[in-house]
Amino acid sequence: MQRNVNGDHAPGYDTMTEVHRDDFIIHHAHSRILAISMAVSNCYEASKPHVLLNLDQPSLFWDNCHFCVDTDYVELDTPLDMHPHWKWLSNHPHKNSVFLKDGTPKQQYLCHIADEHICYLLGQALRLQSSSAAKSMIQTILSQIDAQSLTGKALLAKAEAASKRNATQHRVMTARYIHDPYIAKETKERAHGICQLCGAPAPFKDTNGQPYLECHHVIWLSRGGKDTLENTTALCPNCHRRMHVLDDPKDIKILQRT
Repeated sequence: MQRNVNGDHAPGYDTMTEVHRDDFIIHHAHSRILAISMAVSNCYEASKPHVLLNLDQPSLFWDNCHFCVDTDYVELDTPLDMHPHWKWLSNHPHKNSVFLKDGTPKQQYLCHIADEHICYLLGQALRLQSSSAAKSMIQTILSQIDAQSLTGKALLAKAEAASKRNATQHRVMTARYIHDPYIAKETKERAHGICQLCGAPAPFKDTNGQPYLECHHVIWLSRGGKDTLENTTALCPNCHRRMHVLDDPKDIKILQRT
């Protein structure tokens, strides 16, 4: 909700506008990491849910128009208690990260988290999990962060290795196919900031200063396509949505030639 029980604007609520598809969200309460979710949409505006419109409850301070993000949500079968890790976090401070100087998390709606912090905490959480869904989600996040740190030959080597592995095996989580992060980044880098369908430059740069394009499977995984370099292409957000809405065979042929 945009507002707290006192009717004040919830600190950090507007940070949701910075969430994009394939971003990860760590859910915590009472200093325990309870769940992880992956955004399956960019942030968008939506009206207040109808179920709340007619409720006469003063505590529900929810503006009529609010921000939403659709997610795949996975609960950890063993939550991670952060209390034993406050000292480590306080010894590894990062500006603009969720943790304060004493290692405790900020108490607001949504905060950014530094890569070093999330890698450390998820490494600790991974040891505690027994479910394949929780393990897969954590490993995907760690691989995505690692992929963002690689460039050139190191990135290409991991992307090619992932292509060989994924040619006969799909990774599925909560009924959604997951892009291999090394393949996704190499696919976008080899596009050099140009949409492979419309030929236009990326419409904006992401928070890392890189042209924003989205990785798309030419033959969808749900139709038997492979998560490989040969079956992926980089599209601007508009063309990516076009591919999933129109599913035009002529567009597919264009992408197969690129």
